[in-house]
Parts: sequence; C-alpha cells; structure tokens
Amino acid sequence: MLKTVFQIISLVVSAAVLSLIGAVSTQAQTQYRANIPFDFSIGEKHYKAGNYGLDTLRPNSARKPIALRDAAGRSLQILMENPGENYSKVKTATLVFDQNESHYSLASIRTPTFIVKFRRSNTGDPQLADLKAQRIISLAAKK
Repeated sequence: MLKTVFQIISLVVSAAVLSLIGAVSTQAQTQYRANIPFDFSIGEKHYKAGNYGLDTLRPNSARKPIALRDAAGRSLQILMENPGENYSKVKTATLVFDQNESHYSLASIRTPTFIVKFRRSNTGDPQLADLKAQRIISLAAKK
C-alpha cells in the first residue's frame, strides 16, 4: 500500500514538473525574425545591422512585453505593446524605421499579434527633426 502511494505521488509530481517545464518553454518563443541591413536605434539605444528576433514574453497578459533578441538569442531590450491598438487587420508583419540621412530609428513594429509604436524624440535631436523618409523591413514568422 505504501509503495502504491509513493508511486502515485511520484507520478503527480512528475506530471506537475513536466507541465511547468512546458509552460516555461512556451513563455519566450521567437515569433518573428528580421535581417536589418543598417545600424539603427530604439530610443537612446543603438544597434548594429544584423539578424534580430522578436518574442512575446507573456502572450496572455493585458500589455504584452516583447523581447528584442540578437542572432544568438540574447535579450537586448524589452519593448511594451501599445494597448488598444487594433492589430487584427495587420496581414504582414513589418518594422517601420524613420530615416534621416544615414540614421535609422525604429518607429513601429506591426504584426498580426501585437503593435508597438515609439515616440519621436522631443529633445530637438536634429537627426529626427528633419525626417527624410521611412523604410519598411518585413518580418518573417519563425517556425
């Protein structure tokens, strides 16, 4: 009888551990990736050209945190989804960059699962004050 009780407890604990491992592994899955062919900034942070990924960290939360990751999977910056945005009509995931001369600043991320918009600097930054163009980079869904 005691052996059966221990087997049942062991089975329940094993199932709980496996469930927890599954929940943790689905918390940070790269949903999108992009090859950005130019150096860029997000706010005050500057990044080199290269491959980047975007992960939804808590997809069921009211305001989803999004992780920007480098090609090696290291988290570089946590971005917050803009609440109240209607992303249901977004068909193609894109990154939109403001361009001035050779400076690129990330303006927005638009995907079928979240939207992140960034404010332009109000500090009188001459690179952002004289906006020349926008550049759009398509995101690929990672499988």
